[in-house]
Amino acid sequence: MDMNKAQIGKCMEKLKVSRQNAQKSHDMDQFVDNIVAAVNGVICFDAADVILGIGTDSKVTAGRFYNCDGLESVYPYLTYGSVFLTARNTFVFRIRDLGCSDLSLEDGRDILRKQGFRDALRGFFFLNGTHIGTIDLYRYAENAFTQSDVRKLRELKQELVRCFCFLYDHRHELGSNAARARQMQKAYHLTNRLTEVLIGLLHNWEKSYIGHLLGIGESTVEKYISDLYKTIGVKSRSELLIKAGNPESWPKIPGDEDPEK
Repeated sequence: MDMNKAQIGKCMEKLKVSRQNAQKSHDMDQFVDNIVAAVNGVICFDAADVILGIGTDSKVTAGRFYNCDGLESVYPYLTYGSVFLTARNTFVFRIRDLGCSDLSLEDGRDILRKQGFRDALRGFFFLNGTHIGTIDLYRYAENAFTQSDVRKLRELKQELVRCFCFLYDHRHELGSNAARARQMQKAYHLTNRLTEVLIGLLHNWEKSYIGHLLGIGESTVEKYISDLYKTIGVKSRSELLIKAGNPESWPKIPGDEDPEK
């Protein structure tokens, strides 16, 4: 029992440090990787997915899957099922623990089997009655998740809720467009704010939506866009997209030069 407490404490510290590092780096994809790695230090699993809550804007790619291609359909009915909609607090369960007649459990198990998985553990995390995120864990091995695993994931609630809140606040920095923007930040020495605006432009979002996400007015967004264009050397969004898709035209990032040349 003491060993479990030590593992939980170590995991929570890793999650906290990862969140603090993400505040500096703005690399949300790496942050999600770190969340999965931290949880894997407490609970053994072969694959996982991390998904932001149902309130997440549909324009944002909020899910991050690990070795789980096709598994997003394993529990589609749970997201809007009666069990989920009536819940207001964090809860963790194993697939075998669900015995509700309105859930098509056999379909879910069949999908798991087709993907080679033998068991699944899911945690829904809530803040003030609002669903903010979900973690699904999967195993190939015959040995199933235990009630001890359920308790461990539940005990990580406090720090995982903080992680999901942070992810939601920075949801526009998830995905390949955000990764490309961070590369351009290094090449053009962009400020964090200009990089955030760049992410929105690469997503092809309207200026009003970018302002909404960043909590600034549209006129301020326009000023940042103007500064961004001058720094990168383009005159329009279309030119910016072309530039973003052609890394060879960017200034060389220190350390990326070929040492043989």
